[in-house]
Amino acid sequence: PQEPEAALAKAIAAAEAVGAANFVAAVRRRSDSECQVVFSGHFSAGKSSLINALLRRDLLPTSDLRESGAPVFIRRGDTDRARVHLQDGTSIDIAARADEIAAHSSRLDSDGRTRAPHELAQRLDVWLRGAPIPQNSTWVDTPGMNDDETIGDSALAIA
Repeated sequence: PQEPEAALAKAIAAAEAVGAANFVAAVRRRSDSECQVVFSGHFSAGKSSLINALLRRDLLPTSDLRESGAPVFIRRGDTDRARVHLQDGTSIDIAARADEIAAHSSRLDSDGRTRAPHELAQRLDVWLRGAPIPQNSTWVDTPGMNDDETIGDSALAIA
């Protein structure tokens, strides 16, 4: 497996290659063998688009609107799967598909209305088979830093 430092350098090089000038990566080590790369920045800065490009698949919702309402933690896994952690402490398993991720991570409901903070998922965990994410590493797509105070605080806490 690739060392966390090499994985970070590779992610930053890929971000620069796709012209993500507003990209900010924050790394937090939780142990010697685990690395978390947090994609943070203003809403509509291209965080989700950058992650989709790095994954070479459309997984995360992208829009010019304030789309991401919950952080999405993406890891390499044995199979494609996802889990939504709800505000009430329960969780549900969903398919690791763009439509399912969007339905549970978006700040907008199916009618295009902004969800109330208590209606948002607390977080989503996604595992992808064959993802270009190094073992023992996690990529985190955060809500926009300049979204409302609750969402911005959530993004800052992750970073």
